[in-house]
Amino acid sequence: MEYLVHDRGLKPDTIKEFQLGFSPENSYSLKKFLIDKKKFLPSDIERAGIGLIRGSNIYDRFNGRITFPLFDHRGNPIGFAGRILPWDKRETGKYINSPETPLYHKSSVLYALNLTRGWIKKKKVAIIVEGELDAISSYQAGIKNVVAIKGSALTEEQIRLLSRFAPKFILALDADMAGDAASRRGLTIAGNAGIEVKIAKLSNFKDPDEAARHDLAGYKKDLIEAEGSWDYLINSVFSRFNSSTGSGKAKISKELIPILSEIGDRIVQAHYANVIARRLDVPLMAVTDEVDKNKKAVALPKILTESEIGSDKDRKVLLEERLLAMGFQTDPKIFLSESVSKLISTPLNIRILEEYMKFSSLNKDFDLSVFASSLSKELFDGFAQMVLGGNEEEFFDPDLFKKEFDLVQKELKIFSIKDNLKFLASEMRNLEKDGDKDKLFKVQNEFGKLAEQLSGYTEADGGGIILKEP
Repeated sequence: MEYLVHDRGLKPDTIKEFQLGFSPENSYSLKKFLIDKKKFLPSDIERAGIGLIRGSNIYDRFNGRITFPLFDHRGNPIGFAGRILPWDKRETGKYINSPETPLYHKSSVLYALNLTRGWIKKKKVAIIVEGELDAISSYQAGIKNVVAIKGSALTEEQIRLLSRFAPKFILALDADMAGDAASRRGLTIAGNAGIEVKIAKLSNFKDPDEAARHDLAGYKKDLIEAEGSWDYLINSVFSRFNSSTGSGKAKISKELIPILSEIGDRIVQAHYANVIARRLDVPLMAVTDEVDKNKKAVALPKILTESEIGSDKDRKVLLEERLLAMGFQTDPKIFLSESVSKLISTPLNIRILEEYMKFSSLNKDFDLSVFASSLSKELFDGFAQMVLGGNEEEFFDPDLFKKEFDLVQKELKIFSIKDNLKFLASEMRNLEKDGDKDKLFKVQNEFGKLAEQLSGYTEADGGGIILKEP
């Protein structure tokens, strides 16, 4: 615990109150204690997200890390977060969390709420920070009405829970929320739910942990002077672009019109439309017209619904077919990019792409009907069903096309990472049986990197979901 006391400035009483610990580097200590001594079943340990079964052994998910127990707001333990020590040279993420389990759902957890909910209720305001140490240092410094969201974006579940204890939120986060869609979405949900949301900009330190330890008075001042969320977002965007030039106005409009469109209260929306019009030196009608256009555009993308999902087709196949339809009906050269073509994995679709590669090498211009007629009957039938039967007009708007195309790619990338994780998990089991520790270590690192990638995709804006699970 020397690192926590000397490097992070935590007092022994604080460490005890938050029940911080350390998981030994030896993965088999977990087995000795929980299975051999406490007689837990390996399957229960894996189901709880603490360990991973590898052959006859169980691998400690948090080995060599400082552990932060996670509790629900009633104080029931539901999972762990783990942080590597600064001198740990493993090629893995700094932080890892318990996986989704029957008890732990990351989007619903507010770290430290079990200890701070009474203070939040008393103060009628919740200070929201990103990480565990941000919350712990703030709490130790006397700012006890604090919780951590373990990320940069408030979720709907977190907002619903926290609003039971306070009608006002002050966010002191590391990231620039104006440039992050998921963060903006959280602010919109909270604001439209009637919660007063303010943003604190830290003056001299990169995060609340440092501010609480090195300049408590300055940290408190920043919290007191927190700015209303809509004002913060507007000021942040204007500070990044030149509002006196045409290109600057276009960039400001591109960022602020979607934000303005999301404000549910029409009076508040009208107020900020006036603010933006004045600062851009344009007529108010120009701003309101853009807001109306954006609202219509948001409703236009064709999202595949459950009624369109056949019982014999899984989600991944439908996404691949959607990608092919979009590409062939607009610009099939998209598939010449390896980053796009590698997302296609089903045999029929791979063969169609292979035929397109041959066709494009022999023909300068692409004609959809000519290409279709060049296919064998088997390929033609599949191609006609997914591509020729579509409505080309739905891809007329380039902005809407790009939005959906990016979303489909994102979903397919998630599937690809999950498939690779399954393969690596199988390889790790085999290597553990063979006793090849060097290769096992490399594969474990690769597994950790992929898991971190997957976490990054799934924590992104919730609007990225294209299909509901059948």
